[in-house]
Amino acid sequence: MSMSSSRRNFLRAGALTGLGSSLWNVAGPQSARAADAPRGANPAVTRPPAQRLHPRVIQSTEHRAIVSKKLQEIGEQRRKAAVRQASPGLRTSIEIPLTTVSLGSNFSASINIAFQGQGTLTPLEVDSGSTTLIVPYWEVIKDSYTDVLGYEIVEPFGCPARLMRGPIILPDALGGPYTIPDCVFYACTGPNKYNDRTHIFGAGCITPWAASGWNTPGDNVVLRAPQAYDEAYPFAEFHYAPAATIFAACDQPTVVGGSRLTLHQCEPPGYTMFEILWSFGWMSLTPTQLWVNGVPTNWAQDAPHKVALIDNGGGPVLFSDPGHHVCNGGCPQPATCDPCGTDLSQGPGMKGCQCSRAPIAFCLTDACGCKTYSFTIDASRLPETVRGLTFLVCDVNTYIPTGYQGMNIGGISMLFNDLLIDYRAARVGFKPSLT
Repeated sequence: MSMSSSRRNFLRAGALTGLGSSLWNVAGPQSARAADAPRGANPAVTRPPAQRLHPRVIQSTEHRAIVSKKLQEIGEQRRKAAVRQASPGLRTSIEIPLTTVSLGSNFSASINIAFQGQGTLTPLEVDSGSTTLIVPYWEVIKDSYTDVLGYEIVEPFGCPARLMRGPIILPDALGGPYTIPDCVFYACTGPNKYNDRTHIFGAGCITPWAASGWNTPGDNVVLRAPQAYDEAYPFAEFHYAPAATIFAACDQPTVVGGSRLTLHQCEPPGYTMFEILWSFGWMSLTPTQLWVNGVPTNWAQDAPHKVALIDNGGGPVLFSDPGHHVCNGGCPQPATCDPCGTDLSQGPGMKGCQCSRAPIAFCLTDACGCKTYSFTIDASRLPETVRGLTFLVCDVNTYIPTGYQGMNIGGISMLFNDLLIDYRAARVGFKPSLT
């Protein structure tokens, strides 16, 4: 079978040969000026920055350089492999490669996107704790995207931005262009106060989409996660490579392929599906029970407002526990909260934190309580070289939304489960991972 012309042109354009910006940006093109906006443009909306649900994986300039170089190498390897593939034709499922970036037991995933008329790729962090697409450089795409819905906007993590609308292209596993049409997204025109440019492929699903103020940056505009704009493929399935592949020691980051995002026209079998909590700004379910080291606790029964944030990045499970139910009298198998030079307990406002390697299990349900899903996180099942923390519990945990006694199920949960998001019906589901 011959290669389709659209796929051949996509490869010839060099869309798989380079990277538009590094995963953790430290510099870029000159910032756009506010004077570039036409008269009468909406002024910037002032809000506090969006809440991060887990610590950053990579923070040093040295590690950023390592990650950027490795991402380029993996992108080139995928390009060469794609040239040898035949055109797949019409498909009920589309596989998108993911690249994981880890340090110790903390990790995130990167996805490559391309823009119409552009010959390079931009890697973005895949984050189910976010619900919008945020690209780092408006300057790079301004000539190809002229449908501007908002000027002088501030995106969720503090960068000045513009609100754009247009197609987004994801290179699939065969090297062809999969296009999300008419996507509405933020494009940064300058850095935030930390001199960073945001680069997020928000994968979270919330209902309604206006439940987060960051999805409503202007009048009559409601943003969605990028995949939610393609009604032909409403199911997004996340599968991560085995822990032994993803992780390495603390001395430098590990950047590897082998993980994937598979887009489906129909719901794949085997998942326990739940309705996402209504009118909450993060994709969440309700925890109903928690066991620590095989012992049941009263943590999930203690608070009237309790949530389980479904976050596909980070590391250990994160708990807020002002009632001291998780580790009353001290945690079993205590561990340092500073496994790789980044003390998870020392974030702004964090109080009374403890860390542990003890196995935990918890049970999740949705608002109706019609069904449940339980699983155990046991670090002893992971390779010995990457057995990090199982959980972090704090009296005050600022990674959990204020006013809720909650948990973030953590990236570690993605090592034991596959994740499925149904953007059409606002559902999320799990099944045990075979790896």
